[in-house]
Amino acid sequence: MSAPAPGVVEILISDNGAAGGGPFSENAGMALTRRRAEEIGAGIEYRSTSDGGTAVAIRLGSAAPRSDNGGVSRDDAARREVEGMAKRDRRHEEGVLRILIADDSPDAISQMSAWILERWPSADLVTASMPEDAIRVALEGQVENLILDLDFGVQRQSGVAIAQRVLEARSGNTELRTRILFRTVHAGDPGYLHQIQKFVETEGRPRPAVWGFLDKGSVPKRLAQNTVEQVFVYELSFTDMFSQQLKNSPSKDLSDLEFTMLIYLCLGVTNDGLGWLIGASRQSVERILGGLYKKLKIPSRRDAAQGVPTLIESRTRLCCEAAMQRLVNPHLLSEEDAALRRLVRSRVPHADRIYVSREWLEVEGVDDVP
Repeated sequence: MSAPAPGVVEILISDNGAAGGGPFSENAGMALTRRRAEEIGAGIEYRSTSDGGTAVAIRLGSAAPRSDNGGVSRDDAARREVEGMAKRDRRHEEGVLRILIADDSPDAISQMSAWILERWPSADLVTASMPEDAIRVALEGQVENLILDLDFGVQRQSGVAIAQRVLEARSGNTELRTRILFRTVHAGDPGYLHQIQKFVETEGRPRPAVWGFLDKGSVPKRLAQNTVEQVFVYELSFTDMFSQQLKNSPSKDLSDLEFTMLIYLCLGVTNDGLGWLIGASRQSVERILGGLYKKLKIPSRRDAAQGVPTLIESRTRLCCEAAMQRLVNPHLLSEEDAALRRLVRSRVPHADRIYVSREWLEVEGVDDVP
């Protein structure tokens, strides 16, 4: 700490990262520091250190309180926020931190429970190993803090579907806040990343108050505990790890339209069906498909002799590559299939335009909302 000028205090915090708690961008304490600094108008700067770590410089100081547009000083606003944080801390110290841990792995539940109880011995933990039990416990018990596994098995709803069902059931309740922490061994799976991205970004759908994302297989205990504190105690979303995984995902090479069309193709939608769904001509559909074939390196029959059948059929191979590259997964396809049925029911195409099988349309899958 130093005083470079009258009325100014500079605080320097540095860490070489050797303790294994994750980089500063993924550290709950630094997330809080950044938020508080912004609220009181302090300057904050990240610097590299000579030992390969990170330093954060925070400059505090002003002769007069700073005011926001509402006439309330930022210092007063910051003071109230700190008091609110203290109240939240006291609440959780008193044992009000109540968390549902939903996972089909007993070992994963035991591990996360032990980590939480080590930090908050009086925490009230409830568990569920089946999606339907997780939804029931969350709703009946009015549990606001949810730790959800993404994969409960191919024939069951995913953690994203659980979160959506809970939020939809609570959409009329303004008093309950739903905070969600997704935890999975599929941290780098593009299909699951797409599910979460759609869940938190789609307009017109209920969203969690805050949310976070953790890699079940490689995150150290301290980072997991810090993330629980950040999301559930201080209500700050923890998305750095998710953003990094999304940045490195193979799906980043596909546009939103290409990814949507890829999902529809994997659901068996025809070219004419694609044209109706996205409002495009057959020529436009074929052009977009050509781009998908090229990006996923699907073999072409361009060099085949006239009249000679090919071994590999391009459309089927495209779906195969999507599965092998984990761009799609059973949970994603199940949820998108249910969404497609709802869309078709609301926009029934003219019988002369597109034929829709009643058998498919009336199917009730695990992801169809009753």
